[in-house]
Amino acid sequence: MVKRKQIGSKLYDVVSYEDYYNHKDIYDNTDTAVEMNVEGKDYVLPVRGSNDTKPGLYNHGCIDEMVLPSRYEGSIYSNEGVIDFNDANNIREVLEKQNQIRDIEIDMLVSPDNITVPNISNLDSPEMKGLKQAIIAKNMDIDKYASRFGSNFPNDKRLLKSNSITQKMLKRICKGLDINATLVLKDANPDVPNPMGKEITIDLTEDGEEDEDD
Repeated sequence: MVKRKQIGSKLYDVVSYEDYYNHKDIYDNTDTAVEMNVEGKDYVLPVRGSNDTKPGLYNHGCIDEMVLPSRYEGSIYSNEGVIDFNDANNIREVLEKQNQIRDIEIDMLVSPDNITVPNISNLDSPEMKGLKQAIIAKNMDIDKYASRFGSNFPNDKRLLKSNSITQKMLKRICKGLDINATLVLKDANPDVPNPMGKEITIDLTEDGEEDEDD
C-alpha cells in the first residue's frame, strides 16, 4: 500500500493505524502519518516526536495519544488530498500520481520557511567552503530536504558547523541537495615533469552504490 499526503511543509507516507501499531519500531522518527477515524471524522495524523506539540499521533509505549487539530486546522489533517497509488489502474495513472508527488516536492522545496546560511570561516577546508557557498547560493531551507537524508539528517546538518568534511559526506550531502560535485585533475603548471597534457574530470556524485552512513 503506497499513499502520500502533504501536511504543512512535509510530504508524509500514509499508513493505516493497524499497520502503524504493528510496526511502531519502523514508523517512529520517520515522515509517516496515520489514517484514523475519530468520532466519525477521517484524519491523517503525523507520527510526532515526544518534544512536539502539533496535532498528530504520539507514541507513549503501550498507549498512543492523539492530538486532534482545531476546527481551523481540520482541512490540513483531513484525508482529502491523499495520493493513493493503489487506485492507479494503469501505468499512465501511476505516472500522473508520480508527477503530482514531484510537483508537491518542488513546491515545498522552493518555498523556504527559513533560509539556510552556514557560516564560512577562514579555517574551512576548500571542500567545506565550496559546499557552504553552494548551499547559500541555493537560497533554500535545508530542513525541507530532511526526508532525503533519513534518520541521520540531524547529524548531517550538524556537519555544516564544522570546518572540514570527508569526501563521502560531501557526496552524500551534495546528492541530497541536488548539487553536482566534480573533481578536476590537471597539471599544476606547464613545466611539471611528466605532464598529463589534459584535464581529467570525475563526477563525484554520479549514481552508484549508496555509501553507508558514518
